[in-house]
Amino acid sequence: MLKLGRKGSETTVNLALRNPEAAKAAGILPPPGKARVMFGNIEPQAATLTFDKKTIKVPANAGTKAPDGPMLDLAPGKYRYAIKVGGKTETDEIEVRADETWGLMVGPGGILPLQAY
Repeated sequence: MLKLGRKGSETTVNLALRNPEAAKAAGILPPPGKARVMFGNIEPQAATLTFDKKTIKVPANAGTKAPDGPMLDLAPGKYRYAIKVGGKTETDEIEVRADETWGLMVGPGGILPLQAY
C-alpha cells in the first residue's frame, strides 16, 4: 500500500506491505476494526509513560526481540502520549487507523513511533 500525504510544506510517503498471516503468527495482528499499539523499551531499566491518560509500565528491553511488552487494542483515532526524559516531559500524539499496529519504542531520546502493520 502506498500513501502520500502532506505535513506542513513537506510531502510524506508511507509504503507498506501487509501480510495478515505473518502478522497473526508474530502476534501483532489487531482485532478486526481495531488498532493495536505495542510498547517497547530498549533501555536497560523499566520505563513509565502515559498513554491516553493511562499509566503504562514498560519493562527493560521489552519488545526488542519479540512483541513481549504491553499492548493495547483501541478504537481508531488520535491518542496523546508522554514520557519524562532527563527531567523534561516529552509529549506527542499518534493517529491509529483500523487494522493497523503501531509500536511506541522507548529509548534514550524519548519515544519513537513505528508502524509495525
